[in-house]
Amino acid sequence: QRGFPRTDGVGNIDIGAVQVQTTSIVSITRNNANPTAAASVSWGVTLADSLTGVSASNFSLSGSGAAGASITSVTGSGSSYTVTAATGSDGDLTLNFDNSLGLSRLPGNLPLAGESYAVNKVAPTVSSITLAGSVSPGNLLTDVNVGPGSFSVVANYSEPMNTAINPVVDFPVESPAGSLSFVTSFWQDPATFVSVYNVNDLNLDIADIDVRVTGGEDVGGSPAPAKTTADLFSIDTRNPFAVSILRNAASPTNAATVSWTVNFSEAVTGLGKDNFSLFNGGLTGSPAITAFSGSGSTYTVTASTGTGEGNLALVVDNGANTIDINGNLLANTPISGGDYAVDHVSPAANQLNLNTLLVSDADVGPNGFTISLKYNEIMDTAVNPTVSFPVEFPASLTFNGGVWLDARTYQAKYDVADLGVEQDNIDVRITGGQDVVGNTQTQFDAVDVFSIDTQNAVIGSITSTTPDGTYGFGDPIDITLNFSEPVNLVGTLNVTLDTGAVVSIVGPQSGASLSGTYTVGSGDNSADLNVNAIALTGGSTLRDDATNNSVLTLPASNLAVNSDIVVSAGAAVSSVVVNSAAVQRSRLTTIAVN
Repeated sequence: QRGFPRTDGVGNIDIGAVQVQTTSIVSITRNNANPTAAASVSWGVTLADSLTGVSASNFSLSGSGAAGASITSVTGSGSSYTVTAATGSDGDLTLNFDNSLGLSRLPGNLPLAGESYAVNKVAPTVSSITLAGSVSPGNLLTDVNVGPGSFSVVANYSEPMNTAINPVVDFPVESPAGSLSFVTSFWQDPATFVSVYNVNDLNLDIADIDVRVTGGEDVGGSPAPAKTTADLFSIDTRNPFAVSILRNAASPTNAATVSWTVNFSEAVTGLGKDNFSLFNGGLTGSPAITAFSGSGSTYTVTASTGTGEGNLALVVDNGANTIDINGNLLANTPISGGDYAVDHVSPAANQLNLNTLLVSDADVGPNGFTISLKYNEIMDTAVNPTVSFPVEFPASLTFNGGVWLDARTYQAKYDVADLGVEQDNIDVRITGGQDVVGNTQTQFDAVDVFSIDTQNAVIGSITSTTPDGTYGFGDPIDITLNFSEPVNLVGTLNVTLDTGAVVSIVGPQSGASLSGTYTVGSGDNSADLNVNAIALTGGSTLRDDATNNSVLTLPASNLAVNSDIVVSAGAAVSSVVVNSAAVQRSRLTTIAVN
């Protein structure tokens, strides 16, 4: 056959004068992992028959990764050889068995391309870190996002990665602690890694959380450097709450309406009257919330106070429809505060005390008479009540000021003048007192409370129960002093008669008349018996029932005016002289010496 080699059926080729032995290349396979970032790689070359003369010149490198690559060695013998090459640029690198130069046998399947390596010496990168799940706008986790598996971190790589190796996702600076709990992680595709978390409501506020992804290798074994995305997301599961409920007015109060300022931990919206209620501690008349205003974190609530007396407080009752800027509901309800003591009841007097029920001479002088009124509640001691005498108008009393003895007891003081008058059953009226919230007292009237008696008992007349006539030595004669009112004698009252005799009236005696007995003495004489003086002995008293001292001035109606009593006891004989020098004859039988 011209132009074609002839075979002899046993593997020899007849090319005319020369006969060549043949063989075949069974395989050219990779000895290393693929893809690869290694500096050198090798292939295993398997032949059908033993072959000699194999060298680097029988091979070549091809593919996009051949630039800079070179065969560095060929080792082996017989039907098995190893070809090693230094890798160059990234790309596919293929070993070709493409010539038979120097070979002991001619491979019949030349040229033959072997398996290729995907050479990738450029490290993969995390091109971006993003978030997935129910994340609120602005990458913010709030109460709305709380739940299982509701938050994911997604790492997007620059190239396909080895999905047998999982990267690590963490939060290197602003640790969210228990707000995020790891659930699972997986490769969504060779270039996308997802880490899934539960979102827990720990009532925390953590801003600008950094996310870091480390580890991971591409399919060639090149590790990806760590990537951190700063301030990727924030957590705000902190619920707003009422910080304070403050009264806007003093307490106690009798105002028809009161208000409170309510301060919240942060700005809220959706708040209204329905979020509030009142605590009513005993008030009647149905107190109710009447007005509501405010914005942001400060609001004002106004309520009517009803009637009666009791306590009124504001309650942040519920958080319905009330959220902060991030949608977290108002929490920590109910909470109450700003307690008002409300008092619409007028104070009343429940005890009246006088220093005396009968004003007499003993009380004459500055502050001699006091009226004390005790109220049933604490009063405003800056406001003095008015004390008056609405019916009898006693001129003997002059107001000299008032003083609060304590927060419930007011005392009015009066100077007492001795006008020598008698006023019975004087009424007292007290008005104008105010309790500490400004309620004016109910009018207090006390009827026939006290009397005034500065009228002194006087001797109206001096009389005698002894009949008119002439009385001599040893005769008893009654002397009676008649007073203008009953009197009380303690001690001795001496009545001096015009005879010079003194009649002592000894107490204790009481009555409108006091009597003593005069016994006519020797030498006592009076043409019309009369009283010359009346006086008390030392330490003795003569007072009326009001303890006023009696006036002992002799009355115009003296004894001589009212009786005709003659005292005639003759002259007093001090001695009798008998002339014993001579005999005297006489009928005198008795000499009486008085």
